[in-house]
Amino acid sequence: GQLTQGNFWRIVAVGLATVVPVLLVAGFAQVAILGPEYFASIVAMTKDQAHAAKYAAEQAQMTAAKMPLLVGLGFVLTPITNGLVFAPAAFAYRVLSGKGEVASAGTQ
Repeated sequence: GQLTQGNFWRIVAVGLATVVPVLLVAGFAQVAILGPEYFASIVAMTKDQAHAAKYAAEQAQMTAAKMPLLVGLGFVLTPITNGLVFAPAAFAYRVLSGKGEVASAGTQ
C-alpha cells in the first residue's frame, strides 16, 4: 500500500542486510557442528543414486547425534533473527505512518 509505495528495493535491501549475516553465521555453525563426514555423505548420495537410502540413513544418524547442539544453536539465533526481521518493519511503519517518533540515541 501507501507505506511501501516506491520503497520496494529499500525493503528488500534492509531485509537482506539484516537476515543474510545471521543466516551465514547459522550456516557456518551448522557445517562446523555436523562436520565434513555429513557433507561427504551428501556428495556420495548424488554420485550413487542406487544407494541413496543408505546415505540418507547415515545422514539421519549423524544429524540425530548432533541434534542437541543444532537445537541449542536454534535457541540462540531465533530471537536474534526474529528481532532483525520484524524490527525494521515496525520502525518503518511508525516513522512513515506518523504514529510514533523514533527516539534519537542521545535522548530519553
